Amino acid sequence: MIIDSAKFYEPEAIMLIWAAIYSSDWLMDWWGALLYNKKVKDFCTFEKGYNVKAISEFEIHHGRILFFRYLSELFISSLAVWIVLYSCRLLASWRFYEFFCGAFIIIEACMHFRHIRNVAMFSLVGMKNGIVGRIFLPKWISLRFAFVEFAIFALMLLVIYVFDSRNFFVLGGLMSCMITSLFHLILANREQSLFRERKAKQQEAPK
Repeated sequence: MIIDSAKFYEPEAIMLIWAAIYSSDWLMDWWGALLYNKKVKDFCTFEKGYNVKAISEFEIHHGRILFFRYLSELFISSLAVWIVLYSCRLLASWRFYEFFCGAFIIIEACMHFRHIRNVAMFSLVGMKNGIVGRIFLPKWISLRFAFVEFAIFALMLLVIYVFDSRNFFVLGGLMSCMITSLFHLILANREQSLFRERKAKQQEAPK
């Protein structure tokens, strides 16, 4: 079966693809949060909890609230994707159309890689697999890991773009990964500063 590539130049088609991968993103994030709260936090505690979309333990135990949040975010994000792409089509800005398609889709592909890694790792956590002890992971370290991962994704996309500089789809993914990487770096630095301030206050407090 040959897929007609012209279909991808229809904003509605990309919106449906976005809805599918965004739903998959949500499912993987929920799975990771469920595994963390059920068994991982007994071995590894993440400061401020395991979150990519900040799914709380309360939301996990109240499925209706979580499902409503998912539906509302899906609707808003899908509408935003359609508006951006439809605007590009109205202006006949096909290069920008390809750019935003890459920005929307590739960043989600990178996030799926992180989700799959987390779910695979969380599934193996347990004493029966030889994992013992307990560690505390500050929030800034988790954010720094995310910065490194998205920076690596951006670097790989940059290599591809160097060999095919007319590929605006890859350029869009490159820019979205780079922006996401820098965003996590800024958050990591902010959380690190707060962490150091808390440590300093603890050391200054009278014993």
